[in-house]
Amino acid sequence: MKKQLELDDSTARRLYATASAEFKTMLEENFGKDFFTEKITDRVRDYRDILNISGVKATDDEIKVVGFDDEENAVVSNLIRKMRTVKVYNEGYKFKRGDKRHYPYYNVSSGFVFSCTTYVSTHAGTTSAPRLAFKDDTLCRDYAKKFEHIEKGIIEF
Repeated sequence: MKKQLELDDSTARRLYATASAEFKTMLEENFGKDFFTEKITDRVRDYRDILNISGVKATDDEIKVVGFDDEENAVVSNLIRKMRTVKVYNEGYKFKRGDKRHYPYYNVSSGFVFSCTTYVSTHAGTTSAPRLAFKDDTLCRDYAKKFEHIEKGIIEF
C-alpha cells in the first residue's frame, strides 16, 4: 500500500533542519537541493514571509495587555513581531557564551533612518538580549532595511 505525503514549502524547510540523513535525501529529491540552500535573506521579503516560515497567523501577534492603552499594546505587538522576525532570521541558532550578537542602530535625530549595525560579545556581566540579536551582520542589515517599521513602532513610543 502506497501513500502520498504533501508538504508545503515552509513545513519542508522546518523538517529539513532537524531531519535524519535519509529523510533529508528524500526531501532533496522532491524539492531539489537548491531549495534548502536558499539564503534566509532571499526568502524573506516582508512580514507575511516571516509568518509563513514560522507557521503562525498574523492574529497571534496582536496582544491586548489589561491596563495598557492602544499605543502601549501596539509597542508590545511590535516587540513580538521583532522577536519572531529575529528568530526566523537566525534560523534556530542559539547563542553561546562569547558569541557576537549583532543589533541594528537607527538615527532618530533627523528622521528615522537606519544607521549601522554593531555587535557585542557576551561576558558574565553583559545584559544583551539574545532574542533580539542577530547571528551576523548581513542578517542584521537585511532586517534593518526590510523591517524598519517594526523598529520605528518600538523606538518612537
